[in-house]
Amino acid sequence: HKRPVFYQRGTGPMLARAMVRDLFARTRAAQMLSTLTIVMAIAPIAGPLIGGQMIKFTSWHTIFWLLVVIGALMFIALCWLPETLPPERRQKGSPLSAFSNYAALVKNRTFMRYTLSLTFFYVAAYAFITGSPDVYIRYYGVAPQHYGWLFAVNIVGVMLMSVVNRRLVQRHALGSLLKAALAVSAIAVVVLAAGVRLHIGGVALIVVSIFLFFSMNGVIAATSTAAALDEAGEYAGSASALIGSLQYGSGIISSLLLAWLHDGTPWTMAWIMVAFTLASLLLAWLHRRVD
Repeated sequence: HKRPVFYQRGTGPMLARAMVRDLFARTRAAQMLSTLTIVMAIAPIAGPLIGGQMIKFTSWHTIFWLLVVIGALMFIALCWLPETLPPERRQKGSPLSAFSNYAALVKNRTFMRYTLSLTFFYVAAYAFITGSPDVYIRYYGVAPQHYGWLFAVNIVGVMLMSVVNRRLVQRHALGSLLKAALAVSAIAVVVLAAGVRLHIGGVALIVVSIFLFFSMNGVIAATSTAAALDEAGEYAGSASALIGSLQYGSGIISSLLLAWLHDGTPWTMAWIMVAFTLASLLLAWLHRRVD
């Protein structure tokens, strides 16, 4: 019964990005997407904390009743939510038209460069998400109860950089911000990989490097998505769906690579992160459009 819930979960972020594109232009859209990133970053922290506290005082069944309440509140909010797409821009949708839109987007080189740049960054991010429990707990001996805090600090970094990015997009071009953020991420993972390979720095080096890498997501996700949606034009909804599919599907690539190539050390995770972060940076530098 949980599958329909997860199927519907995939529509929320996609629709939210499309609505931002309906209401705001390029720079302002980047600001709103930064705000959206902050909200989405809160969930991985708040969810486990609330659930953990509830289990202390009630049974696990109560968590599902909380989900019922949240779902009811979402439905009420949905009833008051206005349509953001002007009538003159609305189109009749069908599976055939959706695939036709995807085909048009794939042919748009600038859109695909921004989209794949974000996708490759998330391949690197999911490599850490997938491999970090083994690296921290098994390899470095971090206590399981402390692992959650080491992961949560990265989410805080994303939130802080999302706040900063709201100011930055008013003063700098989106492409320039994307390149700078990816450059910082690339430096962070190269230092991480060097430390792992040379056996220096230990877990402290990994924590600091990953914090810098993940924090840049507050800039990278908003700027690349805003720029890509700006290129999509009338295909904003399809563009948002394609961006989301590639973004979340990127975890499959990370998981497969880690499963096939894992050698029992953090090295596999590190070089995967380096390879895909550098690929993301390369695509960002290929953007020739003047913001």
